[in-house]
Amino acid sequence: MDYNKKLSTMHNKTLGRLMYGLPQFCEEFFIGIESNTTILTRLNYAYDLRIFFNYLVGNSRSFQLDIGESLKLKNPELVSGKSNNKNLTNSTNSSNLTNSSNPTNLTNSTSSEAQQTKEALIENAVRALQISDLEKITITDIERFISSLSSYDTHKQRSNKERGKARKLSTIRSFFKYFFNKGKLSSNLASKVAMPKIKDKEIIRLEVDEVVKILNVAESGDKLTTRQKAFHDKTSLRDSALLSLFLGTGIRISELVGLNVDEVNFEDNSFIVTRKGGARTILYFSDEVAGALITYINQRNEILLDAIKSLENKVTKAHLKQGYIKSECGLSAQLSKLKSEKALFLSLQISRISTRAVQNLVKKYAEVVSPLKRITPHKLRSTYGTTLYRETGDIYLVADVLGHKDVNTTKKHYAAIAEDSRKQAANKVRLRD
Repeated sequence: MDYNKKLSTMHNKTLGRLMYGLPQFCEEFFIGIESNTTILTRLNYAYDLRIFFNYLVGNSRSFQLDIGESLKLKNPELVSGKSNNKNLTNSTNSSNLTNSSNPTNLTNSTSSEAQQTKEALIENAVRALQISDLEKITITDIERFISSLSSYDTHKQRSNKERGKARKLSTIRSFFKYFFNKGKLSSNLASKVAMPKIKDKEIIRLEVDEVVKILNVAESGDKLTTRQKAFHDKTSLRDSALLSLFLGTGIRISELVGLNVDEVNFEDNSFIVTRKGGARTILYFSDEVAGALITYINQRNEILLDAIKSLENKVTKAHLKQGYIKSECGLSAQLSKLKSEKALFLSLQISRISTRAVQNLVKKYAEVVSPLKRITPHKLRSTYGTTLYRETGDIYLVADVLGHKDVNTTKKHYAAIAEDSRKQAANKVRLRD
């Protein structure tokens, strides 16, 4: 199966599992927005809504009494005086719940049995919610939820800063807006909740000399640790090609990981990427990037061919031995997978490189070149965008190449560069010779 289709299938399955734990009417929302959102957007919506509904059931005054009564009815032994879990009797005490930042904090009990009971009750209560229950939610409920995101628990402690809070509020707004527009809610109160103020983030990027240094380190392995150098001998050509493609085209990490070797055309130095939303776009690269890619692809093909030959020999040996049918089937499956491998960038396991591996790779080289900057694959993308804008001054070209649907997104990211240009312009005009 094609990598992007496989990824989409995996995301859809995850969405299905998440939807099972949400109120049934949420399905209508996800179906309704399917035509104008990506699967990743819907997946993030589902995660956000799960946190929101868990919080409501565990903390909103409108829902607490129902859950507390359920706890008593379903587990009388846990709330009776005979139980060691006496703290469970506080489960209906709303004063213990209102100020809690834990979406599942119905009681002060620390027992495993009680905790499992509470989580099961909350899950069932969330799934049992009706669309009419949304009318019970107040603006204050939403504001308290946003505030609680500074520190909350989803089986491990998490925290959101203003940007994360804004994203979750945006999800809630979209959710309420959808049902309000369909006439199923009397008001869209979520739209009345103020968005958290988000500070503009400084653009972190590599300077021109740092770009040269990171490519040199990828080629030579200088200043890497002894352990890193042991792997570097096997991956230097791949790493150089990968960094060159990032810095020479500005593609996203998901686009790079999803590239297939047959999607690269050296006749016109182009390649096809699958953008957000599934759109296919042709991008172009320089001769310098082409040189790095050709060198790596030659090595890639040799490694793949050697691995195939080695597995073919193992399959033959297994076939000649009696009682090794199961082993032979397993080897044959591996062989079939190797022969059909189309990924451009391969891991040491000779399979498509993972997003996490690319992130670690970039981090490894960046820490040598610029230890004070937190350079990620996205920062390499910013480096390319910055360089292109400085060279061309064409913000629309930068937006098109980077795949920004809205040029305002590009303007926002590169406003600092525009400021540099305005400062330079001040010295271009002389009033007197």
